[in-house]
Amino acid sequence: MTEYVVLLRTTGPDGEPWERVISPVFQSEAAADAWRSANGLTTSQTVLTTCLQDVPGEEERRYIVRDLLPRKQMEWEAGEPLALIEALNWCVVTKTPLPDWCASIVSQAAHRLFDFEVRTLDEAFGISGKIHKGVKMEGARQRLNFRGLAWVTVNRFKAEGMKHDEALERAADEMKATGFRGGSSVVKQLYTEAKAAYSQINAVDSKP
Repeated sequence: MTEYVVLLRTTGPDGEPWERVISPVFQSEAAADAWRSANGLTTSQTVLTTCLQDVPGEEERRYIVRDLLPRKQMEWEAGEPLALIEALNWCVVTKTPLPDWCASIVSQAAHRLFDFEVRTLDEAFGISGKIHKGVKMEGARQRLNFRGLAWVTVNRFKAEGMKHDEALERAADEMKATGFRGGSSVVKQLYTEAKAAYSQINAVDSKP
């Protein structure tokens, strides 16, 4: 399906051409044009409606808009407080416009603070308790930092002809030089988590 966005074309500080998507993604050119008109933007050489697929470097944003942000919305609505922060971070990092649900939550929280309805950010966003309640922080950081390395290292040893269990042992030994603390059982857990994550990404990438 062809998707459309409103694109801003200008030049960066170094004088090089610079492009940025300034609208949400729309399923029709007419819908994108309507958004542009509603925001007082007339068609020109610098502001125009174009196919998302024709915008260089937009494939990552396409995944963010189509798959990741809707999933984070469902997680937030199911009571996962970190989902909003993750969504905001992805939008900032990839320069993707905030989806309506994110913008609405942030705006409502801001007004609760401005109007002296609440005293804390937790109250403003309707979040109570610790976000990482019950999580062993050091172990969680290790999983985050070494999951990808476990995946790459184990697969490298397997490609050299080692059996899976032997590759896990060798990976555990090699990874200790990078600060990893744990044995083959921990590497196995990290490898399994990485495999699940990469399988999910591949499933998304294979969508038409």
